[in-house]
Amino acid sequence: MKLRYTPIKGYVHAVEAVINYAGLARRIRPVPTQPFDEACDLWKDNPLGTVPTLILNNGKALYGGPVIYAYLDSLHDRPKLFGRPGSAASFDIMRQLYLADGLFDFFVRVGREANEPKKTHRRHTVTRNWIKVVRALDQLNRDAEDWTGSRLHIGQVRAHTSISFVGKYVQLMSTMINGLDGSFDWRKGRPALRKWHARWAEHPVFTTNLAK
Repeated sequence: MKLRYTPIKGYVHAVEAVINYAGLARRIRPVPTQPFDEACDLWKDNPLGTVPTLILNNGKALYGGPVIYAYLDSLHDRPKLFGRPGSAASFDIMRQLYLADGLFDFFVRVGREANEPKKTHRRHTVTRNWIKVVRALDQLNRDAEDWTGSRLHIGQVRAHTSISFVGKYVQLMSTMINGLDGSFDWRKGRPALRKWHARWAEHPVFTTNLAK
């Protein structure tokens, strides 16, 4: 299988974490891809031109993070990241996956403003997206109160990688966007989430990149 994705130095994507958890690294060839490059041919595999995109051995492509995570979760014999299908717990896990996906996506939307000249920044857009980032972190803190001692699931995987992404880039973004607080620390006021994130911070699931 081939995985088209955009490696980020010092950061492990959720799809990489799932691959690490499932022990599938030897079965997958990473293909670094820059989807915003005009010469990029990602559209041939994925008409939406988004990463990650997984190319199966039969040539078919899967795209959309949750779709790829679910497929990879079907290929191993460890406890399933998505839980038992149809159970109440599995729906809560998927809710947390959606929430953590949203945290990442709305943070990226704020980042897009950082790529524009400051004089054209849309303050209302930054504010609207940023409050969703903060609210998602607050809800994940409430969820994390029940994560102590629990086994890893896909909602937690996505939460860990999304939070790590925020932590990696928020200070840099604050220097590029008018009005974004450079002192923001997602750990403040979120003790359960802070403790849970630290517990997994050095685990190989979240520290091993596909690209060597």
